Amino acid sequence: NERMNGRELDGMTFFELLLLEVQILDGMNSLQDQMARPRLEEIARQRKEESISLSVSAEQERCSLDIVKDDHHIS
Repeated sequence: NERMNGRELDGMTFFELLLLEVQILDGMNSLQDQMARPRLEEIARQRKEESISLSVSAEQERCSLDIVKDDHHIS
């Protein structure tokens, strides 16, 4: 498309230029989304792993406290 190459911009109406601008901005937004997606997925994965790790640590701590509590009841 010659208009996308900028060679026929002089012959375009104001409305056509606005439409072209919207198409360009839409394309740029799509590109930004594509570029950001892998990083956002990595961040989500890391947060999920951290959440699981914190859950396991909390469960281990709770079990440890239960053992200490049971030891005090036995004595």
